[in-house]
Amino acid sequence: MSQDKTHDLYDFMQQISNEMAAEYDRIQKRATEDPGTAGDQGEENWAELLRGWLPRRPMKSLQKGESSAKTALQAHKLMF
Repeated sequence: MSQDKTHDLYDFMQQISNEMAAEYDRIQKRATEDPGTAGDQGEENWAELLRGWLPRRPMKSLQKGESSAKTALQAHKLMF
């Protein structure tokens, strides 16, 4: 009898995907009541996930809805 083994990284990523999907299901149920808050919660879920993975670097903290050319350039440099 053979058992298919998966790699730990695959299992970990699958777990994170399931947790994010469950959060989106929860948020979607309340989205009609307050769509703005639902969007904020979805963004915060991603931010929390990325904070756990990305290195901590001092960057200027912007308020919600605020942007700056410098921050956009920094984000562009991180992506490419």
